[in-house]
Amino acid sequence: MKFSIRVIAGSFASPVFIIVASGAPAPLLSAVLAMFCSIAGPAVAQTYPVKPIRLVVATAAGGGSDFVGRLMGAKLGEALGQLIVVENRAGAGSTLGYEFGARAAPDGYTLTLITPSYAINPSLYPLKFDAAADYTPIVSAARGPYVL
Repeated sequence: MKFSIRVIAGSFASPVFIIVASGAPAPLLSAVLAMFCSIAGPAVAQTYPVKPIRLVVATAAGGGSDFVGRLMGAKLGEALGQLIVVENRAGAGSTLGYEFGARAAPDGYTLTLITPSYAINPSLYPLKFDAAADYTPIVSAARGPYVL
């Protein structure tokens, strides 16, 4: 399962950053996890993460999304005790970064920060991934107003 951090537009004036997982719907994942936990016997705990985590920011460095990504990467790195590498993949209205995150190995070591353009891009560009089905929201991470 691949985890991502996304920004889904809550409203035009207030974007919402969301952590998402691609693949199966969250209720299905929860049910499968509960089933396996209930039938599993004693096992040696595996720690996560065991290697650095990549946080893909789909915008250019120096902007608001980059700031949020780096701040979240620093705090997440402290909490997990692992290096979080923030990688900017800007271009094509942020679709290059989104596509990179959607195609990454589903191992939980690639996170993607997505901006409100994620909700708009499917109507503007032909995408090489399914914007509606490739990710499942996990948690809201940040919110902020737009200023004109």
